[in-house]
Amino acid sequence: QISRATMANQVSVQLVEALEASFHLDAATRAEAEAYIMQVRRQPGYAPKLMKILMAEATAPGVIQIAAILLKNTCRDDWALQLNDHDKTLVQNGLFDCLLNLPERVRAGLACIVVHQVANEVRKGGPSEAFGDLGRRILEGIAGEHGPDAVSVGVLVLCEVAKRFEYSQEPGVQFTDLTQEALPLLQGVVMHALDVPASASLLDAKLAVKSAKSMLALGMPAGFDLHTWLEVITRVVALPDNDGADDDVFHPYWQLQKWAWRTFLRIAKLVGGVAAPPMSLDEFTETYSLPILDIACTQLMQHRFVAPKVRVVILSALWRFVPIGTTWMALKPWLPELLPVLHTAMCFTESDRELWEDGPAEYVQKQAEPRDTDDVAWSATMLLKQLVTLRAGAGALLEVETFTDKLHSELAAAPPGADVSMERDGALGLVDVLASGWAAIPEGYITRHVVPVFQSEHAFLRARACTTIGKMATKHSLGGAHIVFCVLEGLRRCVKDDELPVRAAAAVSICRVLESQAEATEELRPHAAELVGSTLALGGEARSDILTDALTQLVKHFPDELAPRSTELLRSLINQFGVFLEEGANDPDGQEWCMAAWGTLETIQTVTQSCAADALADHEEVLLPMMTHVLTHDIPDFVAEIITLAMHFTANRVSAGMWQIAVAVHGGLARGALDDCAVELTEFVYNCIRHGLGDEAIEESPPGASELVLGICQHCVESNAFEGTIQGGTKLLQALLSWQIDASSEVVAECVRIVTYEELGAGRGQANVVLSAIRRNPEAALSSEGVDGVLTHWIGTHDVGTYHDRKIGVLAICTMLALPIDALDREIWSSLMAKTVALLTGFEEAEQSWHQEQEVRDTDEDDGNDSGDDDDVDGALIEDENENDQDQDQDIDALANELGIDLALDDDDFEVVKQPVTEQTHLVTSWDVEESSCAVEFAEAIRELRDENPEVATVVFSGLDPDTQTAIDAIVDRF
Repeated sequence: QISRATMANQVSVQLVEALEASFHLDAATRAEAEAYIMQVRRQPGYAPKLMKILMAEATAPGVIQIAAILLKNTCRDDWALQLNDHDKTLVQNGLFDCLLNLPERVRAGLACIVVHQVANEVRKGGPSEAFGDLGRRILEGIAGEHGPDAVSVGVLVLCEVAKRFEYSQEPGVQFTDLTQEALPLLQGVVMHALDVPASASLLDAKLAVKSAKSMLALGMPAGFDLHTWLEVITRVVALPDNDGADDDVFHPYWQLQKWAWRTFLRIAKLVGGVAAPPMSLDEFTETYSLPILDIACTQLMQHRFVAPKVRVVILSALWRFVPIGTTWMALKPWLPELLPVLHTAMCFTESDRELWEDGPAEYVQKQAEPRDTDDVAWSATMLLKQLVTLRAGAGALLEVETFTDKLHSELAAAPPGADVSMERDGALGLVDVLASGWAAIPEGYITRHVVPVFQSEHAFLRARACTTIGKMATKHSLGGAHIVFCVLEGLRRCVKDDELPVRAAAAVSICRVLESQAEATEELRPHAAELVGSTLALGGEARSDILTDALTQLVKHFPDELAPRSTELLRSLINQFGVFLEEGANDPDGQEWCMAAWGTLETIQTVTQSCAADALADHEEVLLPMMTHVLTHDIPDFVAEIITLAMHFTANRVSAGMWQIAVAVHGGLARGALDDCAVELTEFVYNCIRHGLGDEAIEESPPGASELVLGICQHCVESNAFEGTIQGGTKLLQALLSWQIDASSEVVAECVRIVTYEELGAGRGQANVVLSAIRRNPEAALSSEGVDGVLTHWIGTHDVGTYHDRKIGVLAICTMLALPIDALDREIWSSLMAKTVALLTGFEEAEQSWHQEQEVRDTDEDDGNDSGDDDDVDGALIEDENENDQDQDQDIDALANELGIDLALDDDDFEVVKQPVTEQTHLVTSWDVEESSCAVEFAEAIRELRDENPEVATVVFSGLDPDTQTAIDAIVDRF
């Protein structure tokens, strides 16, 4: 027999041979090797064998490359389900040595994946010994105990570990301990790079600084040497470029600069945000912020090249975390030299031109949502806007305005043939900045500097002019009807431009002018349909939610002009929505498609809500397939909007198509796909009940409609997904009993059964349903399973609890007293009377207690002893009432009105009036909280019973014991 060790070695040899064959020139050989690798991938020991191959000295470079990729893939894809704990531990223990043996070019990818899984294991409570061993090796490596390669591996692995815990925001004890030990060692790595600024040491320093930033994201560790770290960062940002970085944005020098600035911002945020910072904000500003600010300005103005991401983070430092009071004073000496730099940063660039030509849709999206992490122009604009508005005021505004005017003059005087188009683009960006600080736009400014650019030969300038006008319009009046006319003429021409970014900028700006300038509406009314068509086409091309927002605004402003074409418009929007859904499903990062689809759906809602009622049927027919598709395919981002559409279509009638939507809703609830749509769901189903099943129904409901609604209600009540679905379900059952006059006994009994579901707590709307069911069909309601327990809870004990519950008890009593003679048997009647006496006794005691405490309160107030303790003295009645949920009280009042019982407060009037309701007589009685009103209500009900229904009275009272009978007589005589 072959030993296990021999078999393992044989498998390792075969695996090496397969790896070598996997990049063979012969296709058949490659296919055989790949089949073998796939076969052994699922076997135990596969990942450790790959790691051994990587650590073997004689392994060929090609095999190392393939083995590293396979190990990375198996850790990424199979860690959670396929790898056993033994294999995981072997991988974790061997990771550091494996990385140390690998070429630098393959280290980072493997470390990223494996460390991610190790960090997840620790966060989830997995084996911690391996992480502890990895942490020890990291610290030894950073400390330089095993040579420079070990330092590089140590900072690389630590950087990945810190990044994973930063993203998870769950540091754990082990990571906290590692942080405290690693931070001083990381300082040593950075200091070595400052002393020996070679590429390798700069790269190690970059990883060290990046690790520190990630660690600080979880808070400032205990014992963190803030002063030393700030001194280190100050030296890093002041480090001259003496290693040939030039304009290589990937050079370690620029990588180190970027992460040093970001770490400085992270420290600044901590100093300004923690409760007890290690130094005051003033000390931080004077000692570190202002010197670093000077370094930043020097770098921006003296370097021949500054990597874009470094320039972004420097600009962020200038406007984000330097205290407000010192920013202007610190920047004022630099501003004359800084403004040309900021103007250059705001100009159209060659990279912008490249994106414009290769991906115009991506360019539109970037302009709509610029991010400060990678957009230099946005960061420069934000800095200047901060200076001219929030921080510096008139001083900075005057400086920027003077510079901009001079710049416009120089550009206008440029010799013929000189291309100053990019500089002119930056000048228009400065106009946007000035508009943020102006109290009003100077007269003639728009017609001199912006309107002429609409006809520029450069497309990017036409787009910039459109954008500038839109931003100015949102802040100021453009200056009268004539200027608005000129602006709109230019924007309308640009909407027809050949270039997509120009058309997009014009469409968005037209809507901004339309919203902010009163003169624009009538000017654009004749062109509304054309503008809507253009904007709709743009939304399909650019996939930007800002364009769908613009389309929605146009529809809102011109509903009458669009009404004749509304159905055609909806078809186009549905097609666009479908394209967005399909493309988003095929795109792993489909967020932009999702946002565009959501915006399109919002426009669809606006179209349907803006048009006249006679168009609803056509709109519903067009939209029904799309609505059904979203609900049946459980597309979670859009179900709430689809149900909102269904609410609109069922506001007055419920068609056969909307009953199809109800079927889809029921299926979605059963799959758990609609639990987050409680509000929309309740309103839609309520409309189906009222306008599809009730006496207001215009069209006949399909067979099984009542059962369908009951199924929806039952899911809402019994799912316990969250409070909203339970409340919605009980309200729907109440509506079903209220509006469906011909509800069958089965429907009534099922309504009661649903709300007496044993796992439901008390007071969640059951009262409304049960009492309405008793009124609608007492025999079916009272025979339903579970109803006895609910009634006992309401009227079974004199200390039933809250005022709300006692109120329900009285409603239940009066409802049942008004039932026909054969509705309840003798035992129920007798039990009802006995429980009623107990209830009224408890209610009267509560009121007496309240009156006594009120007398004490009045006495204290008369004596001027208004102590704080008096605020806590409330009688049982008032205290209970304050505890009630307002919505529940409103529901009970509404139910009382439906049952024919008036609970309106009235001090003196207790007149009793009979009101016929569906062949039964109910009582309309005034309600006075402070005058034993439950007893009044009950006494009037008994008088009515004795006078109008003597047969019932005989049955009721013949079964009572003498004490109960005496108590009832006393109540009736008293009130």
